[in-house]
Amino acid sequence: MVNKVKGFIIAKPELANSDVDLIWAIWAWQLAALKPPQKITSMSAKDLCRTWKEGTISSPFNISRSRRKCQQHYPETRGDEYVKKQHHQRRIKQDVKRETDKAAKVLSERSSDSSQQSPQVL
Repeated sequence: MVNKVKGFIIAKPELANSDVDLIWAIWAWQLAALKPPQKITSMSAKDLCRTWKEGTISSPFNISRSRRKCQQHYPETRGDEYVKKQHHQRRIKQDVKRETDKAAKVLSERSSDSSQQSPQVL
């Protein structure tokens, strides 16, 4: 499935940013390849779900997971959204690290302050 997803994204780069559009494109292609061919635009939601349940078309979860894996391994399939998410993720990690370092320092100072105080004898 990763290779199919890669082919779709290479052919239409805008599919890299939208799982819904990618799923639609793959389903339309899979349905057109059936004997007899089916048009996704003429199917009801119930028929489409039945076709998915029967395994005739790929699971949207599998397609989405394959897109993420494809973008992880093949930089040429990464869309604008991938780059934005990666940049945002780095910033969040830096923020979390800074805050946890601050918290660890405060806890360390409190711990050393309490150990320096001698216990009172009554």
